[in-house]
Amino acid sequence: MEKETKIVLAVKGERALYLFKREYDDFAEVEFVVGWVIDKPAIGDFVSGWASGKYFRTLEDALDYLNNCKY
Repeated sequence: MEKETKIVLAVKGERALYLFKREYDDFAEVEFVVGWVIDKPAIGDFVSGWASGKYFRTLEDALDYLNNCKY
């Protein structure tokens, strides 16, 4: 059975950086997502999702994108 966890790590304007973890019976997968916020999440909030997310394998790449993307 698959379990998903989505946590807000940073918020910048209308976008946020999320930790996205999928847990399966025999392994776990972690990605970082920069996406448009839904509602007004705060850092540390567990959320159900985001809009139009871009996925990254490393935190550094995701932070670079969040800090340099054009809104």
